[in-house]
Amino acid sequence: MSTPPAPGLRERKRAETRLRLEQAAVELVQRDGLERLTVDAIAARADVSSRTFFNYFDSKEDAILGIHDENLTDAVVAHHLDTHDHSDPVASVVAFLATIWLPAAPEAAELHEARMAIAEQHPELLGRQLAQINRMGEAVGGTVRAIVERSGRFAGSATTPEQAVSTMLGLCTGTLHAVVREWLAGDRSRPFTSLADDAVARARTVLTALL
Repeated sequence: MSTPPAPGLRERKRAETRLRLEQAAVELVQRDGLERLTVDAIAARADVSSRTFFNYFDSKEDAILGIHDENLTDAVVAHHLDTHDHSDPVASVVAFLATIWLPAAPEAAELHEARMAIAEQHPELLGRQLAQINRMGEAVGGTVRAIVERSGRFAGSATTPEQAVSTMLGLCTGTLHAVVREWLAGDRSRPFTSLADDAVARARTVLTALL
């Protein structure tokens, strides 16, 4: 699968700082509880100033959940649409979702698992998570619609573009989440970087069995 150009030094440093803040927030919640968590404590554990914290997140809750839109930029969308073969829309949509949602490393996957456990214990966090999903939804949906249209698979079909987009998103998102959960719960012998390909194969198998 084609990947976007490697980020520059500044972008890499920002990503490293953001990850440290997310890890600090999750570790402190696990140790001290949500109620005792403060922005100052997160910043201190991540070895940055409180002012720097607010360059990355609006609140301690956003740091816990890792809420940011930096993976979903116009450049990322344009690169995907320009470099991928959209004749197989399932593969293209999964690759796009993996780019913006799949953690970049096994350590980040474990962080994702930990924050989901925290969200289950503190339902009040889910509102912020849903707001993020809704905010990103329009951009994600627009990209998936472009993939669907470029695939040509639905030309002349009774299925509307909106129906195709919502169905593709449900299938591909659910499959990607499933293979990540299985990797986290298993022996992790497969390379983490193979999970997007695993999700494509799984989705194709299910679709073939249903037809």
